[in-house]
Amino acid sequence: MKKVRYALGALGVAQALGLLAPAANAATAQAHAPKHPVKAVSLRKDTPLIVCGATTGKNASANHLHAHVTYQGHCVHFQSAYITHSQNSLTERVRFYNSVGTRIAQTRIGGHQGGGRTTFKSSPNVTDVYKICEALVFNGTSSVNYGPVCENI
Repeated sequence: MKKVRYALGALGVAQALGLLAPAANAATAQAHAPKHPVKAVSLRKDTPLIVCGATTGKNASANHLHAHVTYQGHCVHFQSAYITHSQNSLTERVRFYNSVGTRIAQTRIGGHQGGGRTTFKSSPNVTDVYKICEALVFNGTSSVNYGPVCENI
């Protein structure tokens, strides 16, 4: 009796999904173009719509902060920064500037301690960047503790 119920249940699901639709109906189905085309928008905050390449890299250091950035053209794919000891209560502040020096984006990134370092990493995928500046600030403030370090792109 259970096998019959499962078979009927599966048959009902297959019909609901259109898996058992007659071939004649499949031939008459038409795809309709949307009346108002829309732009693709990511609903996830951590999923950018742009993914930059990573063909060039630069390193910089200042005030005990070591930074690295990879990019292609003026699109920043990855950035990282570290200090050579473990320390709590720090956030990396990353600022992105365009060709005329206007700040176009800013992010804050929490760090990870391990191997005698405190490391900060992100893949921002920000376009139209001509300069990127990293600094370590105390959590919840703008008070710079290490850096800032800037790389021209």
